[in-house]
Amino acid sequence: MCVRAPRKERDNMSESVSLVAVDFESYYDAEYSLSKMSTFNYCHDPRFDAYLVAIHDKTGPVFIGHPGKFDWGYLKGKTVLAHNAAFDYQVYLRLVETGVIKNPPETEPWLCTADLAAYLGCKRDLATACRFLLGVEVSKAVRTAMRGRKGAELAEDPEVLKYGGRDAELCYMLAEAKLAEWPPDERELSILNREACLSGVAVDLKKVETGRDVLKRRAEGLLEQIPWVATGHKPLSPNALKDYARACGIPAPASTAKTNPEFQDWVEKHGGDRPWVKVVGEYRSVNILQKRVESLYAGVDRQTGKFLYSMKYCGANTARFSAGSGDTGGKFNMQNMPRNEMFGVDLRPMFVASPGNKLVICDYAQVEARYLLWLVGDEAALAPLREGGNLYQTLAERMGLTTPGSDIKNTDKALYRYTKAFGLGAGYFMSGGKFKNVSKTQMGLDMTDEEAKAAIRKYREANPKQVAYWYEHQDALALSARRRDPAHQVELKSGRVLTYTDPRHAWRIDPATQRRRKEIQVTQVLGLNRTWMHGGILTENEVQASCRDLLKDAWLACARAGYRPILSVHDELVFDLPKEKVAEAVPVIERLMTQSSPWAEGLPLAVETVVSDTYTK
Repeated sequence: MCVRAPRKERDNMSESVSLVAVDFESYYDAEYSLSKMSTFNYCHDPRFDAYLVAIHDKTGPVFIGHPGKFDWGYLKGKTVLAHNAAFDYQVYLRLVETGVIKNPPETEPWLCTADLAAYLGCKRDLATACRFLLGVEVSKAVRTAMRGRKGAELAEDPEVLKYGGRDAELCYMLAEAKLAEWPPDERELSILNREACLSGVAVDLKKVETGRDVLKRRAEGLLEQIPWVATGHKPLSPNALKDYARACGIPAPASTAKTNPEFQDWVEKHGGDRPWVKVVGEYRSVNILQKRVESLYAGVDRQTGKFLYSMKYCGANTARFSAGSGDTGGKFNMQNMPRNEMFGVDLRPMFVASPGNKLVICDYAQVEARYLLWLVGDEAALAPLREGGNLYQTLAERMGLTTPGSDIKNTDKALYRYTKAFGLGAGYFMSGGKFKNVSKTQMGLDMTDEEAKAAIRKYREANPKQVAYWYEHQDALALSARRRDPAHQVELKSGRVLTYTDPRHAWRIDPATQRRRKEIQVTQVLGLNRTWMHGGILTENEVQASCRDLLKDAWLACARAGYRPILSVHDELVFDLPKEKVAEAVPVIERLMTQSSPWAEGLPLAVETVVSDTYTK
């Protein structure tokens, strides 16, 4: 572990490139907006109207007006910027497609200053990025007032013109001030991710349609079994559920989420006597899946047969990618698809290889668990992995759960699943109570409180180096808080730095005992709420962030070798390759995924590869 004092601000001189910022303004209203649909659907909706573009460079405002009136040849040879290029570039492409923009120039891939802000540990929105990175306050009142107003009217409004010009100027200012702090390889990854999203993944529309029909029928059948629907209430109305449960003489759960332990206990206790109790939970799950399938169907480009998805570069505080808004607002989350069929529908096989191609799905095997062992120097556990051994077999033997030389993966699946559950957080100071809940929701394991506590004790006794590492982190963080450092920084083996701003001791109420205890709060992402932090979470963040950097190195190496991933999900890269090239490509990709991070020398990485006509896990 390397903990650093806050680094000095770097020289803010801009790079010796010709920067030009582009910002579009387009019509939106309460129903037609990016909060209700994907960018692809927004740009291809009949209501789409990009009525204003603002262009700004080192000379100042270049143009503010209708996109059809700008000489786009001006961009040739320049580095084009946009704040949220995933949106602005799609708008640009749509205007080219519809002929509004004529004779578009060839340009290098656009740079996204929202991605730049995220890399620097800040919320992505322009107002927050400017406040924390530039010290400039930005008002979005004009933007709010633009909702529902037609482009013809807004294009003549001086306040709107001023607003559009200011956004382009701020985008330019962010790049001018901070671009030097965004490493070239990270910029390249930002571009590759955006291009993968825009290229999309091929979809079998017939499977999607069939799945949509199956779920519709399933939902309709469940609705008939929810008592309060017949009286005009929404099926998932908390108040209707609460009132009906009270009338039946039973309590109502605070949440009906299937992963909520309280809801699971409620269903188990009352579902046998009252069938509607189970129906409520099932309907919620069916409804969520139905909406996902509908979003997928709506988002397929009918010309290419591909689904254009969204994935946020540096979407999490560790710089891992995220799906952003997840499955809300007509969007489809590519990162949390069920592994198996649910309610007669399997999402994953709806994604397919392009005609004449195969999907090559390459997934790092237990990468975070392996990295943690390597990070703490646990050579005794790493040695079997270097010989191709199974990590969970090694852990089970270490904890005394099986005899050396057994094969629990194939002969004792229950024990293998139990041992695998420790990989969900036991290496990061997880409590017995949380281990019980996570094991049940993620692995389907039922344990008593005492069994879970005993399991965690056994894990810690078997892994003293991990425990010691947590406390190294904890002591360093506490020192930063006592000294009132402006930030606590942890340098990763990759050279990247995780920053925890303003670490301070504060009193916290223990939810279990209701007693006060002093803990440490930090800001992980500038612009977001402060969070409680301890050595276990610092360790987890270090591991997750480092594994993200392993994936980054692999992604870049594969792309440079001519194998561009079409999708990245957690620790997995997915390729869409011609059938005749698969045999030669797989060993190359596996080698690049395991040997492209010189900073991780000695880490025994392994890749599990599946070649398939459809996406699978």
